[in-house]
Amino acid sequence: MKTALLFSAANAQLISFGKSCTSPPLIADFDLDRYYGKWWENARTPVSFSDDNDKCGGAEYGPVDASTITVNNSHIIPYSDNSGSGLELQEILGNAKILDANFPNKLLVYFDYGYQLSASRDERSNYWIMDTNYDEYAIIMNCEDFGSFSLEWGWLLTRDQNIRENNPQRWAELMDIAIGFSDVWEREEILMIPQDPNDCTYDKESYWPN
Repeated sequence: MKTALLFSAANAQLISFGKSCTSPPLIADFDLDRYYGKWWENARTPVSFSDDNDKCGGAEYGPVDASTITVNNSHIIPYSDNSGSGLELQEILGNAKILDANFPNKLLVYFDYGYQLSASRDERSNYWIMDTNYDEYAIIMNCEDFGSFSLEWGWLLTRDQNIRENNPQRWAELMDIAIGFSDVWEREEILMIPQDPNDCTYDKESYWPN
């Protein structure tokens, strides 16, 4: 298998040539109710659809029905409208759905990005929960097949916003767990998202897209 890395600040993810996406491990007793609530994004692979200079990123999940949850992703970024030098809390709303009740940790997340590039765009992507203990961490992967190659992304979410400072030993253990699921976590470009609670102030809120 030939594997290459795309070293681009705008669009960096693991490219695997001649390799198809493999299904995530089954968590047969996955408990959606315990998964609800606030999670903090402490590490992720670089992705083209997120600002690499953001901070205090997180996601909050809530119930819709037995197989659907609400998704509220947020992060703090410089003013997106270039109107000044302040900071804004930017949010994007969506839903995630369990497509197969026999595989409850394999979801599809979708956001309505609205009227963009002269076309209405409904963005969907895999949301695979590789591992979670609900009270501490969740390892999320997304993989997309493109014929002769596949692309992989990953996120490491925690309940403790500042776990890297509060418990560095445990953080190292969580990174080792993530590496066990994919070599995407071994790349040097993994982003450690700033999560100091004392540095998460902002001047205004916005929803993306506007």
